[in-house]
Amino acid sequence: MDGIQNLTNLRNLTILNRLVTDISPISELKNLRFLSLHTNWISDITPLSGLTDLEQLIISENPISDISALSELTKLRRLHVHGLYPYQEEHYMK
Repeated sequence: MDGIQNLTNLRNLTILNRLVTDISPISELKNLRFLSLHTNWISDITPLSGLTDLEQLIISENPISDISALSELTKLRRLHVHGLYPYQEEHYMK
């Protein structure tokens, strides 16, 4: 994802099935309204906390255990989070 942080006017971004682990460059994309990170290896979503204009986020099928960083996203209207791996394991072990 080297260089993606320079696309500062980007409003929509989809990164699907790319085995991405580090999303810190996305934190510079302050104009994003839609972001899909479906089916990657992302475990830390704190870089998304500054994307305050984000309206729709898809983070399904990633090994994310903590989504508290999303509490800063006050314009978020749609959130897709199914298949978060640690949650599934805990859910089925109970």
